[in-house]
Amino acid sequence: MPGMVEYFVNGSARASGTYSANGQKINIVAKSLPGFVLSKAATWSFDFSPAITMVTAAAPSFNKSSGTVTVPEVPGVRYSVNGLDKATGSYGGYQANVTVTATALAGYALSGPTTWVFDFTPAIAMVTAAAPGFNKSAGTVTVPDVPGVRYSVNGVDKGAGSHSGHRTKVTVTATAHAGYALSGPASWTFDFTPAAVKTTPAAPSFSRSADRYTIPAKAGVQYYANGKPVKAGSYSGNRAKVTVTAKAAAGYVLSGTTAWSFDFAPVRVVPAAVTFGKKSGTYTIPGTAGVRYYVGGKQAKAGTYPANRRLVTVSAKALAGYRLSGTAAWKYDFRTKTTAAKPSFNGTKNSYTIPRKSGVKYYVNGRYKPAGTYQAGNGRKLTFTAKASSPSHRLSGTSAWTYRF
Repeated sequence: MPGMVEYFVNGSARASGTYSANGQKINIVAKSLPGFVLSKAATWSFDFSPAITMVTAAAPSFNKSSGTVTVPEVPGVRYSVNGLDKATGSYGGYQANVTVTATALAGYALSGPTTWVFDFTPAIAMVTAAAPGFNKSAGTVTVPDVPGVRYSVNGVDKGAGSHSGHRTKVTVTATAHAGYALSGPASWTFDFTPAAVKTTPAAPSFSRSADRYTIPAKAGVQYYANGKPVKAGSYSGNRAKVTVTAKAAAGYVLSGTTAWSFDFAPVRVVPAAVTFGKKSGTYTIPGTAGVRYYVGGKQAKAGTYPANRRLVTVSAKALAGYRLSGTAAWKYDFRTKTTAAKPSFNGTKNSYTIPRKSGVKYYVNGRYKPAGTYQAGNGRKLTFTAKASSPSHRLSGTSAWTYRF
């Protein structure tokens, strides 16, 4: 009765209504709610499971010569071959053991055998692999034609016939096709490597001034620079040590020297000092390997030169592949030293006098003034400057004055 009883279907509480049984067995139990008591036990059961039909699986058929399995058609029975479901019909290509299994579809149950096994493995035929032929001068391998035998040369399958181009060690291997087994030898090795040719590597050349080295071209020789293979040609030394080695190419053997080294790092050189002759009025540029000298910024060869009563400045620079150490610049003043006489000033007459002095020129407010007496405007400020009159003179002492008239 509503509100007094609770129903349970297969252990789960259900409200009043209609439900699908889903083809299973149903157990219904009624329980009273608190405050009520059932007058008698209330349980009901009904099995909705479909009726089971018994069926016998027909045996599949096997044809060994064609390698086929034929699956029969039986209502309520599913067949599988080696675990794969197969519909009614014939299936070929089998070369080994086959297991056919029958299972019942829903609503059916099997009686009788449900598994059949058949061995399609072909009968084994014994065969002897014929030896291949080798021709060293032609570099060829001849593979024979033997039924049931497959040949490979260095792991690559080869058909019957002649195969050329071999110049190294070759291994020919025979393997049996399906249904065959080999008897006798199954592997043959032959060395086609030509006799080694003796050769002497040509030496590479090195140029410190150009910072380059040259790899020669020599048949049968592979050169390496600091461990890396290089072709014939010219390469930069990169101001570092270079080691060249020679190795024999395939088919050659080396004799003679096979390694050379050259350090392109700049060589340290101390420039020889320039000498100056005060009495002779000359200077001498020395000759030093790796050093170039410059006089007044212009390149000068080794030798003795007249100073011509001038200031001589000499510098040394390193040639390519060298670096200087020690003194690299010299100068000597061959000019005549002159002390400029001071101009005289007369404030009363507003005049000034430029003295006469050998080797000296005077300038007033930047304009040249020869020796003599000159007038100046009252209250005017003048700047007097003395300069050497030629490159063969140099001034010492005071060379500038200022006066206001």
